[in-house]
Amino acid sequence: MDNLSRAELINTLRVARTDSERNYIALLCAYSHALRAGEVVRLTTANLRDGRVTVSRLKGSLRTSQPFVRSSEELLDEAGALPAYLAKLRPGSRLLPVTTRHLYRLFSRYAAAAGVSSEKRHPHVLKHTRARLLLAGGASLPVIREYLGHRSLASTGEYLRLTEEEVSAAVSAIDSSI
Repeated sequence: MDNLSRAELINTLRVARTDSERNYIALLCAYSHALRAGEVVRLTTANLRDGRVTVSRLKGSLRTSQPFVRSSEELLDEAGALPAYLAKLRPGSRLLPVTTRHLYRLFSRYAAAAGVSSEKRHPHVLKHTRARLLLAGGASLPVIREYLGHRSLASTGEYLRLTEEEVSAAVSAIDSSI
């Protein structure tokens, strides 16, 4: 399961913000709330009010309502960036009035400019990245399941799968200590 490193995430968001505030905000929401591309392009101002993001998730997942994310990292501080941007939009308007295909092209372009490898240049990697960073930060699997809106803990368990690089690094660390 592909995911971005924190540095790749920050660099991709930086490229997006330089190009377009709207696109940056949409990608930030996608990451912050582990949204699928189809969920991002359906967001309207009605989904983003009172300091919360409320999403009817796709693919049989549960509806979630989560507070805007606060972060000391400016590019990840949704609570700092989102209210000012929302104030510029008409009530009921879409956050990102593009198709899912267009969102894929935008993300791919930004990720390429940020130096992200080609296999990770799709917006779904943001959902995976959020889950993996929550896990690395100590969040339990049940917490991550609820945050992602998964019905099944088995779906969330997929985020426990290690990449070949992670396995190799762990084995190398063990080998060097033997």
